[in-house]
Amino acid sequence: MLEEESVCHSEPTLYTIEGNIHFCPNENTLRNVIDGRTVTLLSTASECFKILIENQGRVISRDEMKELVWGKRGVIVSSNTFYQNMLNLRRGLEKVGAGKRLISTHYGKGVTIDNGLDITPIVTSVSNCLEPMNGTKNIPFSTSEAINTADEHFLNNFKQLEEKGIIKKNRYNHGMILITNLLLLFFCILMFYTAHNLKRENYFSHYTKTKLKVKNCDIYTDPALLNEHELNELLKQNPPDCEEGETLYLSSVYPIQRMSVIRCIGTFLPGEECESDYYLE
Repeated sequence: MLEEESVCHSEPTLYTIEGNIHFCPNENTLRNVIDGRTVTLLSTASECFKILIENQGRVISRDEMKELVWGKRGVIVSSNTFYQNMLNLRRGLEKVGAGKRLISTHYGKGVTIDNGLDITPIVTSVSNCLEPMNGTKNIPFSTSEAINTADEHFLNNFKQLEEKGIIKKNRYNHGMILITNLLLLFFCILMFYTAHNLKRENYFSHYTKTKLKVKNCDIYTDPALLNEHELNELLKQNPPDCEEGETLYLSSVYPIQRMSVIRCIGTFLPGEECESDYYLE
């Protein structure tokens, strides 16, 4: 009598799932009561399954599951360990005929067992959990088998929980690259505009002021222009028009025998008006 009481516990030692699957958490086993197929889970995968059953209808996040299963022992595990254990559990359920619908994945949140599934806890002796049916065989389920026969679709679904963070980071990086490129384009345009204005501002910097004047307007000539005598002759033949406050810039265009006279109010800066006349020799 005492021996029988020693193997019984106040908490469930057996869970009946949908009426035909028995889960014994103390022995880490799943058994199909119809055909006797039995699978031995990893102990940590068994704990994950028990936690999901006890919290049926509630989504358990990856971090919470890692803390409940490994953290209580002071063990820190990687996300890959979590994936492998959930994969071991999924494959075990599939082997005993429970299918893939038992555990639901909520992307970005975690995993859960839906409330609509019939799961009944039973308090019984451990020996009853593993009582084999005639002619049945226990199927061990190792870590290596779980990895080698991995359900890639399931594994990818879980990895998306992590990859979402990577995708967001990539989007952030792409956004920063776009902003940087736009800033570079803006500075290039600004530099071009500045250089253009400087070039315009210095357009007549190589011109030389002469002693000649027309109607009190100063006259500047470019280095290739005629000498002073020829310049006097040109001004006599084609006296340029000029108003008070204007400046005259005279230039010749090679190889055409042409004289260009540019009349500017001020110093040829942006916003100031200039006019040009041409005289063919």
